[in-house]
Amino acid sequence: MSDPASSSLLVLFVDDDGDLRTLAGRMLAKYGHRFKLAGDGGEAIRLLQAEPFDVLVLDIIMPGKEGIETIVEVRQQWPNLPILAISGAIPAPQVLELARQVGAHGFLAKPFSALDLQMAILDVKATADAKG
Repeated sequence: MSDPASSSLLVLFVDDDGDLRTLAGRMLAKYGHRFKLAGDGGEAIRLLQAEPFDVLVLDIIMPGKEGIETIVEVRQQWPNLPILAISGAIPAPQVLELARQVGAHGFLAKPFSALDLQMAILDVKATADAKG
């Protein structure tokens, strides 16, 4: 695996919790990533349409356009975009399996550290790149 401090990516981080979005921005900046923050799946889709991202980090449980629905839409338009699903609730194994089946490359439980987030982002990027 790569050195956790060596990779700079453009990351789209999507979560309905504004405090977590702010914290995630600091975590991403710590590792040199550029990033945009979105509050729901609809906003994420609009940002994805405006510019290409290297990785999508997406909360599964959100009001409005939630994570599974957003993953399905992202896969239709951006089939190779690496997706890291996140959740603070302990989701049922079926929810995690569904996220994987519809196209998430990995999962990270909240709360997480900056290093946890960095390693998970690098992991889903490597997994997606390997799948081509």
